[in-house]
Amino acid sequence: MQEERSFVYTLILGICMLLSLLMIGRMLLGHPAGTSATPQEQSGQPKGESDMEIRLDEKDLMTLIEAALPFPADEMQVEIGEDSTVGVRAKVRKQSIEQSGLVSGNMRTALLFLPEECMVYGKWETAMQDGMLALRCLRAELAGFSLPGEAAATFSQYLADAINGRLRELGIKLAGISCADGVLSLHTG
Repeated sequence: MQEERSFVYTLILGICMLLSLLMIGRMLLGHPAGTSATPQEQSGQPKGESDMEIRLDEKDLMTLIEAALPFPADEMQVEIGEDSTVGVRAKVRKQSIEQSGLVSGNMRTALLFLPEECMVYGKWETAMQDGMLALRCLRAELAGFSLPGEAAATFSQYLADAINGRLRELGIKLAGISCADGVLSLHTG
């Protein structure tokens, strides 16, 4: 009789342990225990994605730009204009710019004459193109000198690609962009 009870208890304990492991596995995969995924969640599309608005203030945008830059920058300031422009000012090291891989040809030679630390400034008009952020460079300066159009365009494209890459990672496709009161609003669709 005792042996029979021990077997039943072991069986119950085994079943409870199996159920606990299944619940833990489900929680680790992002599905809380006791809930079932909706058809929209099963398709991989987050709830409300079709009409979501992501608001980035100047500090949020600065964090995103810092992560996208191919070199470290200090004392960064970001300004979001009412006219759908974004201005960025930062201090960078000459060596960091050289090692970034963005500078080639004549620009590499020009870097030799820069001080070890210098200010960079850029101003871009933001727009949406094919569901992605597009940046059109209005002004780009390094140590107070205007960058040639080709260098400014290369850097602008790099920055736009980095930001769009992050948006793609998050599964965000843009339907519109607007600026107001120091906030860049990304409308998804």
